[in-house]
Amino acid sequence: MKKNCAIVLKTFFAKSSKITLFDLELGKINAVCNLEHIYAGAVLEYIAVAKGQIFFLQEIELVDAPLELAREDILFVHHLLELVYVCAPEHQRLPEVYHVLQSLYATDWAHDSMIVKKLIVLKLLVLLGIYTEGLVRQAPQLYQLVCAPIDIIARQALDLEIKQLLNHWLYECVAAHPYVNQLKTIAFLQREY
Repeated sequence: MKKNCAIVLKTFFAKSSKITLFDLELGKINAVCNLEHIYAGAVLEYIAVAKGQIFFLQEIELVDAPLELAREDILFVHHLLELVYVCAPEHQRLPEVYHVLQSLYATDWAHDSMIVKKLIVLKLLVLLGIYTEGLVRQAPQLYQLVCAPIDIIARQALDLEIKQLLNHWLYECVAAHPYVNQLKTIAFLQREY
């Protein structure tokens, strides 16, 4: 039987053995897990057995974790995970979003600038469809930049005007989301460059 691969978005172990995963094939799902030492950001491989809307995980294997990045900038990691948890629709396959999250494990973001991290956040919001049409019309250069591959984004040197546009559109996009009041890591957006 083929194993699924997913990133843990949230755990509820204080109350139950439930976790929320962002699975490459299944999208955002709720699952029951019999392991206690799983944490947000962990990458798991497992066999998923569906019972209604809940998946029961079997043969669970911890594959990776963004330990270096979490040690350096835990707020950034949790902000990305929280955005996907709050904004991604359940059971919808979003491979581009998964690959942005997966880039946290393949790239050393720990020492990258705040501008690059904010560009990644805006890219994630665009991929999740959480942006206003004004971004495309009023900031086409910024929109094109966040639609570029992550390795291109990471090499960009941006002027002050683009940085200001970036901050404006991050707040604009997040404020437009109906569940913005559920975001506990919004302080990440207030960080300076």
